[in-house]
Amino acid sequence: MSGSAKEVTVEDLSNKVLELTEIVKKQSKLITTTGQQVLDLQVKQTKQKFDSLDGGSVKSVRGTQIPKNFDDFVTNDDVVQLVGELQGQLDFLEARTIRRLVNSNLGLDSIVAPLPNTDGEEPPKEAFPKTLKDFENLKDEDLIELGNFYGLLPPSADEQKQMNDYLEGKVENLNLEKQLASATPPKVTDFKKDQLDDIYDELARYLGIKFRRNDAVW
Repeated sequence: MSGSAKEVTVEDLSNKVLELTEIVKKQSKLITTTGQQVLDLQVKQTKQKFDSLDGGSVKSVRGTQIPKNFDDFVTNDDVVQLVGELQGQLDFLEARTIRRLVNSNLGLDSIVAPLPNTDGEEPPKEAFPKTLKDFENLKDEDLIELGNFYGLLPPSADEQKQMNDYLEGKVENLNLEKQLASATPPKVTDFKKDQLDDIYDELARYLGIKFRRNDAVW
């Protein structure tokens, strides 16, 4: 296995703090810019609504066309909700970035910081490696469970067949909900050795860990 653990120095930690500070600055700027863009869009859409109104409106004292129904307008609550959702996504991204930075500088006996999946769920404790050394010697069963949890597994032979049938027009839709309901948990025996190595490397990348099973990969 390529990659070796390096002892973290005070200089390394200082550099990481500077990196995180820059990330926070960029994210704060992005929030401000996006919020302004959303507000500009709201004003533009509102103006377009007024300009396109005809018989379905009433006159104000100044002769301006006022709509009877404002349901189609973007409201301040919509903007607040959108910006709030954006802030939540940025907080989620920042948390994952920090944990990846921590994991990239671990010693063999250091605890690995767990990362949530795309749904914000924490990984199963029984499968997740406690230390970097545990990750180095990760069991294939735990690898598959974590790969499935993080959505890193390649499609199974059955899933690939269904996809090909759909692309060839043999079926009208994939019926993903039915597939998910009837799907059996993936097993180690479903994958070849080279696939397991690829999954391991994908998991390492996701967690920010430097170990790899394959050579000349990042």
